[in-house]
This record gives sequence, C-alpha cells and structure tokens, in this order.
Amino acid sequence: MGVLSEMAKDRSNNGHVSSTSINGSGGRSNGGSSFVFRDQDRQNSRTALVESSGRIWEEKYADRYTQLGEDFESDNHDLQYRAATTIQALENMENLLGHHRDLYSEAVVQSSLGALNPRVLDIVRVFYPQQIAQEIVDIQPLTGQVGQIFVVHPIFSGPTQGVPGVLPGQEMFQLNGYPTYNNYASEITVVILGTGNGTVKTFAGTLSPLPIRAGTFAISTVVGASTIVASDPTGSGTLSGTGVTGTIDYISGVVSVTYTTAPDSSAQVTAQYNYSSEIGENHIRQVEFNLSLIPIQAKIFPLGFKYSVAAGLAASAHLAIDVQDMLTNIAATYLKIERDNRIISLISQNATHQNTLDFNCDMTGKNYDKRSLYGEIEIKIDEAMSLIQSIQGRGGLDFVIAGRNASNVFAQTRSFRAEPVRAPIGSYKFGTLRDGTVSLIRSLTLAPDTFIFGFKGYMAGDAATILAEWIPLYSTPLFQNPTLNNQQGLCSLYDIFVNQKNYYQYGRILNYSA
Repeated sequence: MGVLSEMAKDRSNNGHVSSTSINGSGGRSNGGSSFVFRDQDRQNSRTALVESSGRIWEEKYADRYTQLGEDFESDNHDLQYRAATTIQALENMENLLGHHRDLYSEAVVQSSLGALNPRVLDIVRVFYPQQIAQEIVDIQPLTGQVGQIFVVHPIFSGPTQGVPGVLPGQEMFQLNGYPTYNNYASEITVVILGTGNGTVKTFAGTLSPLPIRAGTFAISTVVGASTIVASDPTGSGTLSGTGVTGTIDYISGVVSVTYTTAPDSSAQVTAQYNYSSEIGENHIRQVEFNLSLIPIQAKIFPLGFKYSVAAGLAASAHLAIDVQDMLTNIAATYLKIERDNRIISLISQNATHQNTLDFNCDMTGKNYDKRSLYGEIEIKIDEAMSLIQSIQGRGGLDFVIAGRNASNVFAQTRSFRAEPVRAPIGSYKFGTLRDGTVSLIRSLTLAPDTFIFGFKGYMAGDAATILAEWIPLYSTPLFQNPTLNNQQGLCSLYDIFVNQKNYYQYGRILNYSA
C-alpha cells in the first residue's frame, strides 16, 4: 500500500498521522530455531539504537506516534528495529531543521518551513516502515552527510600450522575456496609428510608445532587402494602397523616411516597428532574479528515538482484539497518507489545465477493440473538455503524477490500467505512463505521470469547490503514565481553498500504460461 492511501486513511487530530499499524500482521514471524538464533544475535547488535531511539520517542514523539511505542515494546525484533530506524530518520530531519534555525534564525525557518514540517514528518512516519528496504537490507542511520557504517569479517589470523587449507587472513565459515576447518579450535594437527610416486617406500621429516602429546600420533596413506595406518598408542616412540614401521620423537618432532610396499602414486602420507598447548602456547590458533568502519557519503536524490496557482486555488476552493500536501505525498511516494527499485536493482546485479534454482513450468507430459506443478517450486527454497550456506559457509533465507511471472508461480505454494495489499504502487511485499519467515517481494524491476533468494545476514556487521540513511525526505519551501506557477523541491540523502554478495542467489522460471 502506498503513502497516499495510508495518509488518506490515517488522518487524525491536527492533520497528523494516526497510530494505525502499517503491516497489519504485527511483522514477520521469527519461527524456526535457526531464525530465532539469528534474530536474537542481530537484536543484540541493535540494542543500543533501539534503546536510544526509544528515549527520543518518549521525549519528543510519544504524543503523535503512539504506534511506535507499541513497536518498541513488542517482542518482535524486526518491529523494534523498524521503530528505531524511523525515529532516527525523524530525528535527523529535526536536527537538520535545527541547523537551519542556527543559520537563518527561528523566524525565517518558521515562516518558510513551519507549516510544512509536520506534514513531512508525518509522511516519513508512514512511508519509512513500508519501504521494501526494511524487508531486504539492514539500515544503519548516519548522523551527518559524511559518516561511517559498520561491518565485521571474522578471519583466521594464525598461527595456522597443521591446519591444511587455512591461511592467515582468510575469512571464517566460507566454504568456497576458504574452508572452515573443523579442528581449528583444538590441538589436532595435520601435516603432509610427502606424496607417493609408486616407488618411494620411506618418508621422513620434522613436524611442527611441538611438542607432540605422547600416544596421539598416527600416520596414514594408501597402498594398493587400501588405507594403511601406523600409530604409537603407548607413547614409546615406535610406530607400527600392517606393512609399515617407523619412529617418532615427541620432543623434536623428527619422524620416519617405511612401508613394505610403496604407497600409491599421488597418495599423500599424512601425519595427525595433538600438540601440547600448555607448553606450546604460542601455537594456539587465533581468530580475529575484523571490525571495519567504512566511510560513507550520503548521495542526494533530488526531485522537483510544480503546479499552477490557478489549479491550486480551484482545487482548494471546490474540492477542499490541500494541493501542497497532496503533491508532497505523491512526490514522497515516488522517492520511496525509486529507492526500493534502486536497492532491488543493486541486489540483482550482485546475485549469482544457479542452474539448480531454475524451475521448469512446462506442462508437457504432466498428468496433473498447472497449480500443482507450479506449487512444486517450493523445493527451490530448500535448494537456495543449501546453496547460500555451502557458498558463504553460513546463512539461511529471509526473502524472495520475484518478477511478475515468478511471483505468480510462488503464490501457488502451500506455504504462501498473501499480504492485504489492494492497490500497490511499485515493488511491494506480495506475501510470505514458510510460516511467515520468508518475505515474498513482487518487483517489476526484475525480469518477469527471474527470482532472487536472499539472506540479510546474521548481524548488522554481517549484513548482505546496508542502507546508509541520513535524511529520508527533505522539502524546500514552496516558491511562487511571477508566472503564477508554484514550485517545490524534495530530496533524499542516502547511500547503499553491498557487503556480502554471496547471500544472493537467483534462478529463472522456464516455459511459464498464465
């Protein structure tokens, strides 16, 4: 539902917006244990903003926007954060007006903008929680046009000796090229002593880190397609096994093994043991939480509008329409739509196509109805969750952004629940999937047959995309020129930052017919 319809519906005393709930459903469910954990983790990182915004609401806005108070007290973390970001947006606008008062005096600001300020704040109160951005990205408010956003990248920082496939500086959890090693937080050490060529029988070397805990050492390779293991369970320093003998010095790390039959060509001779972390404390593996503050400058997104004085007078006299109020609403709605579409376009540019997510709608040879076939697209939700986790090493699913045809197909799934939207403008929340845990966004920005699966991130710093918001809606005074045309300007100031693009994977529907 657009800003226009909400403003028309929610008028109350003094021309302000009432406290009617925006989404009607109380927000997105947090069902599912993995989602509860992730939302709780996210909420912990947002607590300061929610608490500080709640105090601002009590001091300045409680009499006008009672719904925000209910959202702050809700158990739904998404509603709390929406209320907090909305208050922060209103506060940034108030601060900007205060700066104008310092520059131009109270009298000038009051005479030029005084009548419009409440309208603009009311419009922001309505459209801000309705943004598609609230469903698909994290919002980090800026306190000025130049500011910083927060991101976090946990990395392996070393020492990484004895951990194959892991190097200092590689990001944790990621499985695509940077594997998460299951024994990193342990004493378990793996060292490749050599590689067989089908001829060499003896392999020797010096192991590190040290010292080795006696009784934990074993060495294995493949001989004749069978795995051969030599070990020293008693800690005597003598290695034995079927077809292999050897020695190990637990203090110096010198090891040597000899096989009766040479290991197979390309077979690795792999030693595994536990080092003593009490003695070799310098070898305890480390992780570093790379907390980064990224400089951001909010970009200006301007829009001007004009109308004739005669038309305005006629509308006011005959239809009792506040033309300036109505046109400000229209312009604000347009800025909201453009922002939503800009975010969706950026997500689309960063999403990766996966053939396994494509869904064939061809009815040829099917002995059941089209609705049943289309409903089978729900299996792609499971595939998307699996892909995101395997590629990024973590993650789930928060939303699906779908083009016109693709959204019609998703609407046939058994878990689909439609949102009560009668007259949408631009991209909008079409419904939910999976017991309300996954938002379905219909967008005309996407190609009709395209759909994007996305995860917002485990916490604010891990966000897939961040909306760095300064001023959601600013308006200039109304200017009446000598040609009897009224002119006014609006703008938003924000920027968008993509942080983890692997949280976005997309597919296409094939052979669709309505």
